[in-house]
Amino acid sequence: MDVGSQIPAAINSPSKQFYRRPLPDQCIAFSSEEGKRVFRSAMSEGFMECYFKLAAQFSTQDEPAYCGLTTLVMILNALDIDPGKVWKGPWRWYHENMLDCCVPLHIVEKQGIDFDQLVCVGNCNSLDIEARRASESTEDEFRQLVRRYTAQDNAFLVLSYSRPVLGQTGTGHFSPVGGYSAERDLVLLLDVARFKYPPHWVSLSLVWKAMLEKDKATGETRGYMIVSRQSKNNSLVLFRLAPCLSATLPCVVTESMATFLTEWQLWLTHQATSQRDDEIIETAILKFFTTFIKCGTSILTTQFDLKCIQDLSQEHISLAANIMRELEETALFQAVQNSLHKSVDSDEVEVKSTCLKPDCCRELEKECQWCGYMTSAHFLTVFFLSWPYKAATDCTPDSNAYIFLKHVRALQSKVGEKLLFEEIISIRKQLSYLLNQHKKAVCKENGCQLSRVAK
Repeated sequence: MDVGSQIPAAINSPSKQFYRRPLPDQCIAFSSEEGKRVFRSAMSEGFMECYFKLAAQFSTQDEPAYCGLTTLVMILNALDIDPGKVWKGPWRWYHENMLDCCVPLHIVEKQGIDFDQLVCVGNCNSLDIEARRASESTEDEFRQLVRRYTAQDNAFLVLSYSRPVLGQTGTGHFSPVGGYSAERDLVLLLDVARFKYPPHWVSLSLVWKAMLEKDKATGETRGYMIVSRQSKNNSLVLFRLAPCLSATLPCVVTESMATFLTEWQLWLTHQATSQRDDEIIETAILKFFTTFIKCGTSILTTQFDLKCIQDLSQEHISLAANIMRELEETALFQAVQNSLHKSVDSDEVEVKSTCLKPDCCRELEKECQWCGYMTSAHFLTVFFLSWPYKAATDCTPDSNAYIFLKHVRALQSKVGEKLLFEEIISIRKQLSYLLNQHKKAVCKENGCQLSRVAK
């Protein structure tokens, strides 16, 4: 029998495949003989202290566009930060799939992530990030920072640079700095795209030129970040911002949400018509709903639309329960709940207990007791507590905003170390960042002078 006759006449040719790319001449492979000599020299100079913790967590990015997320995961694990969430089985460990804030993962997977977006993701995942565009710095300043942060292991440098300037294929890329050779002025890039290029040494001046290249997506230069551990872990446990507030949107917020935010901020700056907290809260709720209903989406949602309740650890569920209890014990929650009950029959707005519930809760109510239990009072109280009043509005003692700021301060003094305050701080940081990015986008469009909304 002719075996060949059983094979189809035409078989589609496989698409082109690659096993790594050859390193360009200006890059020195870390494991090469020359690379080893550079390593030994840098060790003797004291500029390889950062290497060991990073090398212990050196990862290959899970997706072709995950270089930024994988870089953050390396640093999170190198800094021994406990995510407080289960990776698999009983083990808590950071993985790219846990970094779903500011930018939805499915968008990062398709489009990658830009400089500002990565800063946002890091800040809401227990990292302090000081970011500097290359256009706002100098090569000498950058060199001094490289010397400083390669000589320690409690903070790390992350670079955003253009691959073509280094003679490499691709476009923009993120890498952590793993060391520095003062003798030869070389930087060690721990490239997380290890399927493409191995870790390599590159001239610091060439890396600087690569950071000066503009990102076509943003029109701004790339740059570097100083990444360290926040004083407290602040990964969100129960709440998170809804997709209508996202660093991936052209103006950070949807058009209808922008209208709501503008009206809300304007109302906060107005002089309070009463000195009584309950009356101002009632007025705020009425204002909130009359403007919020126009946008037709949620501002806050929960972690349960990211992961099924069955996949969450018992510890995570316990932490979420503690946050709910602490939230319901606040004076603001009681005031919001009372005001909502009074407003139900208002002719001006119909307030329903499900008005602020995200879609996931409505879909999972039968399976998830949390979703059936959470009401508008929970979401609205968290929003009131999380809003960055001092940064985003005029908080004079006679303003509407001042009343809510007073509740925020009371919460801070009362709960101190507790989970709710940490959750509130994390949401506020994200809101501050996104509001500032929104203002930058609007000013860029209108050609106005920018003053920062939040620091």
